[in-house]
Amino acid sequence: IYFNDIILFEKFKVGKKRKIRYNLREVIKMKVKVNKDACIGCGACAAICDEVFEINDEGLSEAKIEEVKEELQDEVRDAADSCPTGAIEIEE
Repeated sequence: IYFNDIILFEKFKVGKKRKIRYNLREVIKMKVKVNKDACIGCGACAAICDEVFEINDEGLSEAKIEEVKEELQDEVRDAADSCPTGAIEIEE
């Protein structure tokens, strides 16, 4: 299943069968940002998940994207866990 896929669920209620469409954007959400005041620019996050994090011109990490695709969410969690200052903020 990819992030932009649409899933059909079947729901049974009082003998009636209905299909409900869910867009995965509404079901699976993760947002990430880097707290610039806490970041020391060690680069651990960019080394773990360079698809999401990069080191900017100031030598600090920043998120290239705000909404994280499902296939990158585990890497983003690993990057957040590896951050020595806890500068990576994840919202799920």
